[in-house]
Amino acid sequence: MSRQEALAKALKLKSEACSDRPAVMEPWTSTLRRVLGDMEKAKVNPGPEMLTEIQEIRKHIDRVLELNDQSGTAVAIETKAEHHVRHTSRGLKKRSGKLQAWELEQRQSLDLDQKISLSRKRIEEWIDAWDHNVYVSLSGGNDSAVLADLVKTVYKRCPLVFVDTGMEYPEIRRFARSQQNVIVLHPKMHFHEVIEKYGYPVVSKRVSRFVQDLRGDPTRNPATRNLRLTGMTQAGNYCPNLKLPEKWRFLVDAPFKISDRCCSILKEGPLDKYARETGRKPITGEMANDSQARRWVYLQTGCNAFDQNDPRSRPLGFWTNQDILQYIKEKNLPYCSEVYGEIVEVEGKLRCTKASHTGCMFCGFGVQRDKNDRFAELKVQHPKLYNYGMHKLGMLEVIEYVNYASHALKDTA
Repeated sequence: MSRQEALAKALKLKSEACSDRPAVMEPWTSTLRRVLGDMEKAKVNPGPEMLTEIQEIRKHIDRVLELNDQSGTAVAIETKAEHHVRHTSRGLKKRSGKLQAWELEQRQSLDLDQKISLSRKRIEEWIDAWDHNVYVSLSGGNDSAVLADLVKTVYKRCPLVFVDTGMEYPEIRRFARSQQNVIVLHPKMHFHEVIEKYGYPVVSKRVSRFVQDLRGDPTRNPATRNLRLTGMTQAGNYCPNLKLPEKWRFLVDAPFKISDRCCSILKEGPLDKYARETGRKPITGEMANDSQARRWVYLQTGCNAFDQNDPRSRPLGFWTNQDILQYIKEKNLPYCSEVYGEIVEVEGKLRCTKASHTGCMFCGFGVQRDKNDRFAELKVQHPKLYNYGMHKLGMLEVIEYVNYASHALKDTA
């Protein structure tokens, strides 16, 4: 049998397996398509053994559907069928305990009820593993509001830990502090002290870190400097993700300090100290869709990273912003509507009428793509805070430099 005939037969099996229950089986339609796509990219010729495995997948899905009909448990499709698909597709690539991109996309394609069930299961596993010695990292935003609500269904008295950096919107701070079982932490330094000593956070953590590595005495750490400029390691391997992109090279000569230390000092530091003192393990609201870095981390660990140096749970890792807004709307969950506004549907998508996301008011991460919309909103809602950040702290100069220089370079390219 030729490879084309084998793929055609496999696709026919997939189609037959999913035809009876298209709505329920849509995630698995996608999964099988991903498996076959991976085979084609790797130029794998699926012989009789692989075709047998695909047939077994089909049979297993049918069994899971029967189980689902009998028990009414939507999560059965996720846990049982996903397990089988993972293990029968091992011939495509050695797994080493990591998730593949198609597995994340399969999870992201589940409906909200299935995602809730799976997230609760991951939360229960995390709580049981650490004998309830866990906490929720609370930011006051929509993601952490949903996370806290989910955790409470499993562990009602779970501590919610909020770091009051002084950089959050006043409304966010009030909302976070108003939650039950909340513990408020404070950093040792203020934002103005961090930028004065280390520098401004711009573009992204990765870019800020790489720029910082390239500034200063060029004779110090020559290996790191060469890595940031060329992407070449000392062993002679090319790692493009460890190289400062060409379009951000101009930041090395910026007339102000640049650093990625802000988050680690203002947020991570207090949380790390709390974790060391209490022994509690964090549950966070990070989602793979938030950034490329978070997507990469999720693919390495999945929801529960038990074997990391800093173990943490990310039970919303496979959720999307649409899921978050749908959960809030359907559950009538309290959230900081003063900042986010109402949740409305526009052209089939849910969105907030005010801020789409929040964080530190003067954070420079993402300034190259947000067109200053969030700072314009800050100017309207809190003019005194806007003037303090933009003028006294110098953020206006930083933002204008980043955007002007990047656009100028783009125009001359």
